[in-house]
Amino acid sequence: MSFWTVEPAPHPVGVRHLAGKDEVLRQRLLPSGLAELARVWSDPEVGELPAGMQLIEASSEAGAVYCEGDVREGDSGGLLCFLDSDRDGRFDSRFRTASSTPALAMLSGRMPKAPVPLAEPLEYRVVDPKASRIPAFVAIERRNYFNIYGRENFMIVFGTGDEKKRITDPVGFKAADMPKEMTILGARFTALSETDGKLAIEVHSAMPAQPFAVMSTVTYR
Repeated sequence: MSFWTVEPAPHPVGVRHLAGKDEVLRQRLLPSGLAELARVWSDPEVGELPAGMQLIEASSEAGAVYCEGDVREGDSGGLLCFLDSDRDGRFDSRFRTASSTPALAMLSGRMPKAPVPLAEPLEYRVVDPKASRIPAFVAIERRNYFNIYGRENFMIVFGTGDEKKRITDPVGFKAADMPKEMTILGARFTALSETDGKLAIEVHSAMPAQPFAVMSTVTYR
């Protein structure tokens, strides 16, 4: 299992005017744990990975597990993971696993019973998650649907770089109720008024530090 943490950040200052799909605010997501490869590593099946490549921590009783954290680098076989079974700072095997969402590395499920042994141990170093170069983020987005039902709606957006997904349930209110203060993921802002499709927004506080994880569900009808 893996999860991310919202990194606190200063909130936007002043009144801004947002069109549909504009973001109220966006903040960086940091992995719960982070490691970097200590040297170049290559494998006939995987290819070459550079020294300094960053991997995110995934909790496991089998040992220290770190996986690709940028979903854009994964392939159809899933994200590459490494296992350090005796936690000595050297990976001794590898496997692939799927992310529960294509926009953000969310790792869950059981590790394979027989991960592929490495030809030789691969050294790594654990680093501060704040040193992450993985462009993971969470944001609050205005989704007004052209205001056809007289409502203002907002959605939580998450992703990595230019890959993003939305949590399906919007948070909204009747446009007639403006000015209206909202709190989403701990961020506070006020929707002041709408003019020519633009919503005047004033943010009072950004999202505080908190765990962030996403799970996909399927509904059968």
